[in-house]
Amino acid sequence: MKGCKNQLYLFILLLLFPFISYASIRPIVTVMGGSDSPRFQTTQNITLMAPYQDTFTGSNTDATAIGGIFLGAESTLYRNFLWQLGLSYYQTSAFTANGTIWQFTDPNFNNIGYKESIRSKRVLIEGKILSTLKTFIHPYVTLGAGESFNTAYSYSESALQPYAVTHPEPFENHTSFNFAYMVGIGVDLDVNEHIRVGATYHYVSLGDAKLGLMPDEESDDRLTYSNLSANEVLLSVSFLG
Repeated sequence: MKGCKNQLYLFILLLLFPFISYASIRPIVTVMGGSDSPRFQTTQNITLMAPYQDTFTGSNTDATAIGGIFLGAESTLYRNFLWQLGLSYYQTSAFTANGTIWQFTDPNFNNIGYKESIRSKRVLIEGKILSTLKTFIHPYVTLGAGESFNTAYSYSESALQPYAVTHPEPFENHTSFNFAYMVGIGVDLDVNEHIRVGATYHYVSLGDAKLGLMPDEESDDRLTYSNLSANEVLLSVSFLG
């Protein structure tokens, strides 16, 4: 997997470099902020006390805030088209994963609720192709690839029935490192020669988020949310040299 990621980064750089290397280059800084809607779910059996298993079912529908910054360069591609290439960093505020625990994997023993917090950060190589309409409108498409850092923390349980007994110690906090990619569309508007404002939509694949081990569990099973993805809407301000 690591070799595939390195090849993808190299491909993006080789694809973009010929178009910007022979044209005038302008530095650009873009600051972004908006709303992030993460999506994930899990149904997972975990052995806490062998040979018995519990089934953890959980999902997320919360929207959360996201901020980001893009540092790069812009150059002319062809006639009314522009290229941008650079590095971007994004970070979400915490969102909540919650669900229930079927003790002994039996839905009739749906006695315990749980929740945890997840925060995602990512660093991407990001490229954009922009067109120019009426001299000041710039619709664009964007593509990025890099690493995500997904931290799951603050796991807690609550009894859904008076007789239910929760686990005495929680799963430990854990940060997962994953390959991440992003595709998006947007539009920028020239305010003047050096400032643009804009709006963009991103679809992002962030990999997995997982907790650490529970101190008293009798296996290496971890509560995991696979295929974490997000839909993002952001407003932006760009500063060009």
